[in-house]
Amino acid sequence: MSVKPDLLVIGCDPAGFEIAFSAAGIGARVVLIGQDCPPDAAQRARLAAIGVTLVDGHARMADRRHVTIGDHRWAPRWIVLANGATRPDPGVPAGTGPVTLVLGDDSEACEAALAASQAGSRVVLACPGRFLGRFHRDSVEWLLLELERRGIAVLEECGRPLGPAEAPDRIRFEGGQSLPTAEIGPLVNCLPRVARLDGLDVGKATGGAMVPDRGLRLGRSRVFLVGEAIAGQDGMPPARNQTGLVLGQALFGKLDRPDAAFDLRHVPTRPGLAEFGLTPDRLSEAERSRHRILRATRASAIPEDRAALTVVTDRKSRIVGAVAFGQHASELVTPLLLLARQGQPVTALAAFGFNPAGDDDLLAQVARQPLADLVRSPAAKRLMRLRRVFG
Repeated sequence: MSVKPDLLVIGCDPAGFEIAFSAAGIGARVVLIGQDCPPDAAQRARLAAIGVTLVDGHARMADRRHVTIGDHRWAPRWIVLANGATRPDPGVPAGTGPVTLVLGDDSEACEAALAASQAGSRVVLACPGRFLGRFHRDSVEWLLLELERRGIAVLEECGRPLGPAEAPDRIRFEGGQSLPTAEIGPLVNCLPRVARLDGLDVGKATGGAMVPDRGLRLGRSRVFLVGEAIAGQDGMPPARNQTGLVLGQALFGKLDRPDAAFDLRHVPTRPGLAEFGLTPDRLSEAERSRHRILRATRASAIPEDRAALTVVTDRKSRIVGAVAFGQHASELVTPLLLLARQGQPVTALAAFGFNPAGDDDLLAQVARQPLADLVRSPAAKRLMRLRRVFG
C-alpha cells in the first residue's frame, strides 16, 4: 500500500532539512529519506519530535508517481531533491602533458582556467556549449579577448569529450574538435553539476534549468531541486529563500520570491563580468523601441584598466538592466542594481558622487547621457530657437 505524504524530502542537504522541519511545523505530513548522508542524532530528535517520518536508505523513482526504498513505497504530492549534485564523468583520464584541460562553459570554468594560467600552465578551455552562454555576448567577447591575451585557448561548442578510444593519440569531442593526448596534463572538470535520483534523469527532465521555483511535473507530482543542486549555475546565486519558495508553492500554491529579473549574475574573475535584468541582446525588436541603451567605455594601453558599462533603461530613464566588464564589474553594477530595485532613473546616480580616477567615471558618463539626449532633442532645439527669437 502506498503512503501519500504531502512532502517527501530526499537527502539531508541543510536546505532540505530546513524545508522538512518547517513543513512539519505547520502541519504537513513529511517523510525524510537520509539517502547517502543520514541525519545525525540531534537532527533525528528534532524531526521526530514534530512528526517527521525518518527513513534510512537509498531512494529511487519506481514510476512517474512512486518513490521506493525496499518495501517502503510513497506517492507524495511533492518531492524535494536535497541530496546534492554530482558531475558527469568526462571519460578522459588525466595525463602528464604540459596543457591543463578545463572542461565547462560557465563562470566556474572561467575561474579555473585563469587560476591555472596564473600558476604558469598552458590552458585549453573546452566548452560543451557557448562560453558563458547566459551572459551578454558583447561582454563575453571582451572576456574572450582577455583569455586569449593570457594564452588560454577556448574551444566553444565542442561538445562532450569522447575520450581516446577511437584514436589513442587524440582526445576527441562531439563537435569534431580534438586535442593531442600527449599534450594533456591535469584535467579540471567544471561540467555542470547534475542532481540525480535513481529512475529519474533530473538533468534531462528539466533541460538543465535547475531552479526550484519552476519545478518539474511528473504526473501528479512536482519535484523541487534545492541546495547544492542549484548552486553556482552560470554565476547565478542560489535562491535566497528556498524554504519559502518550496513551501509557498507546494503548500499554499504561490511563490515567495522577489523579482528574479534583478538577480545579479557575475563572473568574479579579474577582469570580470556582472549583469542583471534586461541586456541589449535580450531585447526584441519591439522592445527596443520602448527602451534606451546607454554605453560608456574606458580605453587604456594597459589591458587590466579597460572597462565598459552598458545600461538599459525604459523611456522614462528608469534602469531595467545593466552589463559591466572590467576589474571592478560587480562594484560598477551595485549602485545600478540598487536604483533598479527602487524604480529610480539613471540620473539618480548623481547622488552617489563620482571619483573620475576610478570606475565611477563610467557611471558618470551614463548618468549624463539622458540629459545630453534631452538637450539634443528636436523639442529642446525648437525651444532654444524660440528663446533666441523672443528673448
